Amino acid sequence: MLKPIEYWIVCGLAALSLILTGVDIGLYYRNQALQTQVEIRAQYIQQTNQILNLYQETARTLANFAIERQDGTVKAMLEGEGLSFNSESATTKGTK
Repeated sequence: MLKPIEYWIVCGLAALSLILTGVDIGLYYRNQALQTQVEIRAQYIQQTNQILNLYQETARTLANFAIERQDGTVKAMLEGEGLSFNSESATTKGTK
């Protein structure tokens, strides 16, 4: 049979284990929410890089078009976007 002090120690430990179990469950769900946010941000970064590559290729193509056709309108549009290029190299340099 347990002495009264032993009984209260066991009850205290049981209560502590229940509290710690609750904290563990809370941390688990919080960790899942954070992982979801990180995955969303990683996907955004990956898609941004893909779009950036497409944007750069489009700018290069337009610069080549402007140079080949001597098109001032396209050149002005690219310069309005912060892109500059020269007729010799046909490469674009972003200034944004």
